[in-house]
Amino acid sequence: MSALGWLRPLVQAALAPSARRHRRAWADPTAAQAAAQERIWSGLRHTAYGSQFGAFDALPLVTWEDMAPWMARQEAGEANVVTRERVLVWEPTSGSGGAPKRIPYTALLRSAFSSMFAAWAHDVLKHGPPLSNGRVWFSVTPRFDGTATAGDGAPVGTLDDRDYLDGPLRALLSPFWLSPPGLATAREPESWRRCVAQFLCARRDLEVISVWSPTLLAVLLDWMEEHRDELPNSSLIGDWQVLWPALRLVSCWDAGSAALPAAALRLRLPHVLVQGKGLLATECPVTIPLIGEPNAGAPLVADVLIELLDDRGDLLPLIEGRDGEAYELVISQPAGLARYRLGDRVELRGRVGNAPALRFLGRSRTSDLVGEKLSEAEVIAALHAAGAPAGSALVPAGAHYRLEVDAERVAKGLAARVDAALCGAHHYRLARQLGQLGPVEAVPRAGRTREVLDAAPVWGADKGSVLRR
Repeated sequence: MSALGWLRPLVQAALAPSARRHRRAWADPTAAQAAAQERIWSGLRHTAYGSQFGAFDALPLVTWEDMAPWMARQEAGEANVVTRERVLVWEPTSGSGGAPKRIPYTALLRSAFSSMFAAWAHDVLKHGPPLSNGRVWFSVTPRFDGTATAGDGAPVGTLDDRDYLDGPLRALLSPFWLSPPGLATAREPESWRRCVAQFLCARRDLEVISVWSPTLLAVLLDWMEEHRDELPNSSLIGDWQVLWPALRLVSCWDAGSAALPAAALRLRLPHVLVQGKGLLATECPVTIPLIGEPNAGAPLVADVLIELLDDRGDLLPLIEGRDGEAYELVISQPAGLARYRLGDRVELRGRVGNAPALRFLGRSRTSDLVGEKLSEAEVIAALHAAGAPAGSALVPAGAHYRLEVDAERVAKGLAARVDAALCGAHHYRLARQLGQLGPVEAVPRAGRTREVLDAAPVWGADKGSVLRR
């Protein structure tokens, strides 16, 4: 019997309490959110930041720019600025431009990530494709710039994405994790790709792949095909079902700007379940993906307070959001971020238990050259409707937009189709009618996906925005 076969009852028993806890929370999300708010406020109220306010409801909406000075004080070594807990690590965000933010990870925040992972893993084992050995490659976000230490003594950035998990859960699952030897010494993307490719092409027992971005896996598969003569099992590379006959599941982002790359990955790996990760931000986990719920994630109401900001500027509890409506996410988590505008837009789609399920639409960012106020969600929809290939992105170019396509040639009529689809957005259509904006132009830029991935502030975790500034 395989290792997973022997250990499956033990693994499922260890994961079950987290699964039951979240099921109870989804059955009564109002009570779960009230309890989460109380826990978060009980820690925050005694910090330098929180003590300015007499109650949780008095907390203002904040952005990173508002919180950055407070975070800098805590990172420099001042105690109890935004959290009374010891900071385990300052985790840089993948960001979307500019210097990455550094988020303090405490035991309570790590526990939220760990609980989310346990509930997901329990659902996969119970409802997902059958696994026999449980061998999983969990992509570790590399640190090509080496390690650093913050002023408070905590490390800057994790060396292993498994550090998101609590110790007991990590120890239980460690026998199933595949780790390429020598990966920690890779100091640039090309050597990382070579190290991972050499290892994975020799592991025909691989059953699960977990990466943040689908573009990371796509770029890695491309690299394997380009360098097949240098890799084990070279004759099988490109026929992925033959190379990895046991592969059953790929976990990656698949919503918002990751939707097109994830769809391309599904075509490339038709024998594999490509499951979206749900909404998982560096600041905190927000939703748990569940088998059988492909269009939305179950909200993490037991650990994170989730509020919704509507287009009128009104702040609503999650439970008061309306199905089919889009909102900006406002989150409060137990490591110093409260009523924090995460910068993501979501749509409410159905229910998990009695809790609204959330579908990530895109970042809240907009591009506004002449008043068109083009949102990322509108660009995502337009590229999908026009049949733009994965890896395409819209870039402001003076008095018009340029569509950069990761290909040697641009399909005939693609630019016109994208422009017509964008005209579905009222302000963009008006700007085109008034002559304020010229038509979209499309240019080939082969290799842009790899370039963007390699240039990301946190390599391997770039969300691949389709609206670039």
